[in-house]
Amino acid sequence: MAGFTQFFNIQNKKDLKIHKIAGKIYFFNIVFINFPTAFILAVYANGGVCAKTAFISLDLIWLTTTLLAFYWIKKGNLIKHQKYIFRSYALTLSALTFRISKYFLSNFSGWDNETIYIFDAWFAFLFNLLIAEIYIYIKFTLQSNILSKPKQKQL
Repeated sequence: MAGFTQFFNIQNKKDLKIHKIAGKIYFFNIVFINFPTAFILAVYANGGVCAKTAFISLDLIWLTTTLLAFYWIKKGNLIKHQKYIFRSYALTLSALTFRISKYFLSNFSGWDNETIYIFDAWFAFLFNLLIAEIYIYIKFTLQSNILSKPKQKQL
């Protein structure tokens, strides 16, 4: 929940204070609880080397994006902070994507359980990262290009 609350607009100093507290909770949980736990689980995951590699990759990218979000906000670069924290949160949600896609693949694909598990190990976090990158591109590139273009006079 600490991550989800971070995406609301900050309207005043009280909102900013709450945002900072929730952000510190999110950061602490990822770096000191979730990352170490997920790394151990990844090392012992089912699905052989392929699935283990997917989960270890997810965990390392998750930690890296979270640390970079923290780094950039400490440096005062709000835009880079927002980009990295959005990636981090997308990776946080990959556990949900994993379970949802596993349900559909198990019931509708005809694949065996091991194939589904290995595919899903990669799909869940890569799909979420793709959605995050599309969102970041639209929010920070397309919108800034649209807003920076001068309006043409109508005849």
